[in-house]
Amino acid sequence: AVECGNRKAVLVPESSPGCEYKFGIYPESSSCSTNYIKCEYGYPYQTPCEPGLAYDDKTHSCNWPDLLLDQCNPEAVIGFKCPDKVDPHSVAAKFWPYPRFAVPGDCERLITCVNGFPRLITCGDDKVFDESTLTCEEPAHANSKCGHLKRK
Repeated sequence: AVECGNRKAVLVPESSPGCEYKFGIYPESSSCSTNYIKCEYGYPYQTPCEPGLAYDDKTHSCNWPDLLLDQCNPEAVIGFKCPDKVDPHSVAAKFWPYPRFAVPGDCERLITCVNGFPRLITCGDDKVFDESTLTCEEPAHANSKCGHLKRK
């Protein structure tokens, strides 16, 4: 161990406009936001959460808006209201209690309802959304207009 003697730590933040400390992650506002402020060397940068997520000040990260009900309205963030009932013969019902729905015109995402609240799910690993199965598939296997899409 290193002996530091009688020196004391100085814990006064080096702040600048928009940044309490030179480095850190801070909420953009006190209300629900899909952005946050990231401070680097005292400069604030507005940073977006991934689509469908909102900033969570407790974890200093982005989270599902339905886990932030004290400040967020998931339906407003996602732009979708989960139905109270699902046709038992529909493809969406196959995923009950977490029914899935297409995002019109979006070949990379789908909506799933968790406890009655919408969550936007992004297909990963170069997969695309298949409207006929409500799943993410390899483009060559997708039975929809998304089957010919090459992911960016």
